[in-house]
Amino acid sequence: MNRTSACVFVVLAFIGCNPKPERSPMAVSPSPTASATGGVPPLHFVGKGTADRPIHIVQTRGSRTLYEIFARSLEGTQVAGAATSRLHNARIIFHDGHGGRLIAVAPTAIVDQLKDEIELEGHVHTVSSTGLVLDCDTLIVNRGTDHLRGEGHVVMTDPKGLHATGNRVDSNLSFTKVRLQ
Repeated sequence: MNRTSACVFVVLAFIGCNPKPERSPMAVSPSPTASATGGVPPLHFVGKGTADRPIHIVQTRGSRTLYEIFARSLEGTQVAGAATSRLHNARIIFHDGHGGRLIAVAPTAIVDQLKDEIELEGHVHTVSSTGLVLDCDTLIVNRGTDHLRGEGHVVMTDPKGLHATGNRVDSNLSFTKVRLQ
C-alpha cells in the first residue's frame, strides 16, 4: 500500500468511527437573519433632507451611473450587506446604457439591493429624454437589466402625438421596446 492510499484509509477510518449525531426532531434552527449575518443584528438607518437640500444617492457600476436619487427622507435596513430602503417624495434619474435618461417622480420609492430593483409607488410620473411621458400607479425598474414594468392606470404620451392607455406596460429604459396591455 502506498503512502497516499494509507492516508486516505486513515481519514476514512476516522470518519467511520466518528459519525455525525442524528438531529433531534425538536431541534430549532437559528433564525435566517442570525445565520445570514453571522450573528450580527440588522442595521437600521434613517435619513432626512429638506426641500432645498434633499438626500442625494448615486449608484454606479464601473464608470457608468445607473441612477441618481433625490428624496426628502429615507429609512431602511441592511442585512448581510444588502439593504432595502424606503424613500419619500422621491425623484429618480435612471441612466440607460446609451446616454438616455428617464426621470421618475413618486411619493414613495423602495430600493431593494437583493432583488436589484427600484419600485416607485403612488401616482408615478416619468419623462424620458426623448419627451415620452409615462404615468402609472406603480413602476418597477430592474437595475441589472434596465427593464421597467408599469402597472395600474397606465397612460403614455409622446411629442409626436401618441396617446395610449392600458393597465400594464413593459419596456426598456429607452422605450425602444415597449409592450402595452
